[in-house]
Amino acid sequence: MRVVAAGTATMTSSLAVSNLTPQYSDPDTFTVTVTSSIPGVRPAGQVGFRVGTQAMGTPRDLVPIGDPSTTTTYQAVWNGPLLEPTPFGTAPTGQMKPGTKIVTATLLNPDPRFVITNPTSKTVGISAENALIAYASGSPISLGGQSTTQLKVIVSEPADGSPGELRNAQVQFIDRGTSTLLGTVNVAADGTAILPNWAPNLAGANSKDFTIGFVVIGYYTRNSTLDNVTVTVTK
Repeated sequence: MRVVAAGTATMTSSLAVSNLTPQYSDPDTFTVTVTSSIPGVRPAGQVGFRVGTQAMGTPRDLVPIGDPSTTTTYQAVWNGPLLEPTPFGTAPTGQMKPGTKIVTATLLNPDPRFVITNPTSKTVGISAENALIAYASGSPISLGGQSTTQLKVIVSEPADGSPGELRNAQVQFIDRGTSTLLGTVNVAADGTAILPNWAPNLAGANSKDFTIGFVVIGYYTRNSTLDNVTVTVTK
């Protein structure tokens, strides 16, 4: 039996990310490969994966590739959607917000015979998930003697098998005729977004048409004139 003194065995490790440019909520796969200088002996027991400060599930076991008694190669794999912890608002928040993120992997439960070297981190660029939006307030709208009214839309996402959290989206309501931002509101869990106090300027008329558009921002994106609606407002 080979006797190896503590801290003298060597190993190498590498981290691979299957998709370096994912959209928010898309699935991805992180793989750590470890090579041991001692056949049949893994340098560490598990690997912990993180995106930014967020742990991606529980640590994954390093498993032998090939014959466990002779192999020098071990791997640990995490795969899943790029989502933040549940329930909504659980810390850490913001780690899957579109932008540049750092994926790291840490070897855990090391064998004391090895000098442990964690793999080099990877940079991923998360982009906003596509969104769909539908106007839900109808037309015409009667002010009923009031000066303000509300506008309502429903935000959804294409059915891609990997849904995200719609509360990470916001909607900007735009008067396309004057390019005026009417307001920005958060999206509810069911996709509803309501601008509560729109004050349309009828300029003394009893009725007026407005072209209203919508821009989805945050973890989602949508900005299309195809979504514009003509809203007739009456006193």
